[in-house]
Amino acid sequence: MTMHSFLAPAEPVRYPDARVQALSPRFEKYHLPLAAIDRIATGCRWSEGPVWFGDGRYLLWSDVPNDRILRWDEETGNT
Repeated sequence: MTMHSFLAPAEPVRYPDARVQALSPRFEKYHLPLAAIDRIATGCRWSEGPVWFGDGRYLLWSDVPNDRILRWDEETGNT
């Protein structure tokens, strides 16, 4: 996978998306059948976070297996 393909913007996917799974029945109450899912990054095996920084309008999360922190910028849409 190239860095370009990892950072390429993706179109919103309508739920249900087979790649998005609730692993616990406790999350069923958050199921919104017509909500759009904006995929802002791919290529992470598993991630921790996220944390939203409202003053800077960006989101940070950890890509643990690859030992890196990713940042999504709301203004530019770049990851």
